[in-house]
Amino acid sequence: MKRSKAFAAIAVLGVGAPTGFSASALAQAQEPAWYLGASVGHAKWNTTCGNSGVSCDEKDTAWKLFFGYQFNRYLAAEGAYADLGKATSRSSSATGEAKSSAWELVGVGSYAIGAPGFVPYAKLGFYRARTDGSVASTSGNVSLSESEANTDWTAGLGVRYDFRRDLAVRAEWQHYNSVGGDDIADSDIDTFSLGVLYKF
Repeated sequence: MKRSKAFAAIAVLGVGAPTGFSASALAQAQEPAWYLGASVGHAKWNTTCGNSGVSCDEKDTAWKLFFGYQFNRYLAAEGAYADLGKATSRSSSATGEAKSSAWELVGVGSYAIGAPGFVPYAKLGFYRARTDGSVASTSGNVSLSESEANTDWTAGLGVRYDFRRDLAVRAEWQHYNSVGGDDIADSDIDTFSLGVLYKF
């Protein structure tokens, strides 16, 4: 976000910063600390669905519980459990569904820029997912189900806003590569979420 020189000068002097937020509070917010939080948003499955006569729903609600340790103002390690929602497909003869959840471990790099309290960040690591798939005929005579576990990489970008030294909100995009496996067609999944975190 571009700021005028005048605004930047005011920000440096601490005038116009959010009420109760000072340079010392910003420094404290970036000190080593454990944190935990939760986020909610939506998942977009990038499947190969789309054949003639097949309708697809590749969007669903996604949520996450996460915890981590902020080593310094630039680096953190974070673990999380993520519910990645589901994707469904329907034809005149059958309905299919796949739903996934994942455990993940990522490194988070951040750097405060611009207005006080705003901290852009990037994350990179790996996940271990479980995907459950099922197919049922519309007549109800045939039903198949499979489960698959896989490990692959995940990455994301976001921005955090520190309201005070122990409380922040963040908005992020995260990509999970090739969720699924041999028995269930894999799919890249992108999540878009808003979350809150508490440092202690």
